[in-house]
Amino acid sequence: MVVPEPGALMRGEIASQGLAWGQLLPLLHAEAESARSLFSGVQEVLFTGCGSGLNAACFAAPTFQSQTAISARAAPAADCLHFPDAVLLAPRQTLAVLISRSGRTTEVVEAMDALQRRGVRTIAVTCTPDSPLAARCQAALLMTPVGEQAVVTTRSFTGMLLATQVLAAVVSGDQPYLAQLGQLPDRCQTQMDTYHRLGRALADRSDLSTFAFVANGALFGLAREG
Repeated sequence: MVVPEPGALMRGEIASQGLAWGQLLPLLHAEAESARSLFSGVQEVLFTGCGSGLNAACFAAPTFQSQTAISARAAPAADCLHFPDAVLLAPRQTLAVLISRSGRTTEVVEAMDALQRRGVRTIAVTCTPDSPLAARCQAALLMTPVGEQAVVTTRSFTGMLLATQVLAAVVSGDQPYLAQLGQLPDRCQTQMDTYHRLGRALADRSDLSTFAFVANGALFGLAREG
């Protein structure tokens, strides 16, 4: 068995993001169209996850609200499970979008079960078709093209962001926004060498030991992931 060079899998997954998005976008569009009917009568959308999934939720909620004019917010999956009365505002009709790369994250799966027991509609965002999240939510945005072998979440995270943006565009019926999203694969790929050179230049500087990622609004979730 050939053992990959340390970091090789991660570097390959980062570098292939644009190509992976190109394969992902048509799948997301079709899946979001199938899920659109679940938003009928919905008064609030709850985005939830753990770790990178929660960071994606922190991006998704303000993005979705701005795009659709439907109230949206992010909450940790543990809060949905252990403190549901602090998360759900009865009798408001809520739909939950549960984000997990594996679709098997314990707290996210248990949060799904708890939310469904309260009558909350659920949509999964995951890379894994045969996962509990994909199987038991009413709809799923399956991100198989951005699945990863490396431990570190890279292109699956950007896939989560893209999935929630496509969902917002489809729910709002905003075709120009969908068209803009469709340009991302080519734009990403043409800039990848520039990103790589910048990363290498920063890594080679011995005077830098601490990095701070600062952002507001929807970009706060990206700063958390950074």
